[in-house]
Amino acid sequence: MLSKKSGKEKLVIERYGPGECLGSFSLLGAMPALFVLQASSITTVLTINREQFTKILEQFPEVGKLAAGAFLRELRRWEQKNLTKAEVCCLKRTGATVL
Repeated sequence: MLSKKSGKEKLVIERYGPGECLGSFSLLGAMPALFVLQASSITTVLTINREQFTKILEQFPEVGKLAAGAFLRELRRWEQKNLTKAEVCCLKRTGATVL
């Protein structure tokens, strides 16, 4: 479950299921954590930090193209889900006008 704290309340942003793959732009550069990802049952995960990701890219340059494609697909999915039906006021708040 992906969540965010709002005051004393925890807001659930998204729930993920078996076999889903999640990534973060923080692999590409230093970014503050905005959300918390927490398993709701016994789960096996592979965690790669930025340093490990950089080493993988150095050793296997083709992974960079695959990762960029995955990031772009996720960004497109997010845009379709959140921006295509949004009102103009909401679009201005997203800051996604020049991507």
